[in-house]
Amino acid sequence: MKNKAYLCTANILFLWLSPLLAYPSLLLTENEIKLIRQNHLSQSNANNIQHLFLSGIIYVDASHWILWLNNKTVHPNSLLQIKGLHIKKVMPHKVEFMWNSLHSTQPITFTLRPNQLYLVKENRIISK
Repeated sequence: MKNKAYLCTANILFLWLSPLLAYPSLLLTENEIKLIRQNHLSQSNANNIQHLFLSGIIYVDASHWILWLNNKTVHPNSLLQIKGLHIKKVMPHKVEFMWNSLHSTQPITFTLRPNQLYLVKENRIISK
């Protein structure tokens, strides 16, 4: 009798949990996950970069963070798809970049906060 009760409880838990386990995240919809994966896999066209837009930062520590740069996710283990752009330092509320631009002989260093846009040709930062 005890075994039947355990088996019944296990079946109920399995049926209740199985739909939850089918999704990689309970906080994002399937469509949002698909968009994140598409953005992560797509490549930027490095020769035609007109601007850099930092839309968000998730910061845990110096080696655990995620950025949304030009609608693409960037994390410490990923390679930047933008030629000449290097991340110097990620902090909880801002990111320091170094840009080896074709328009300049020396590297340009600038800092972006979320919802800021760096205009490459004008070497100017604006807030959105």
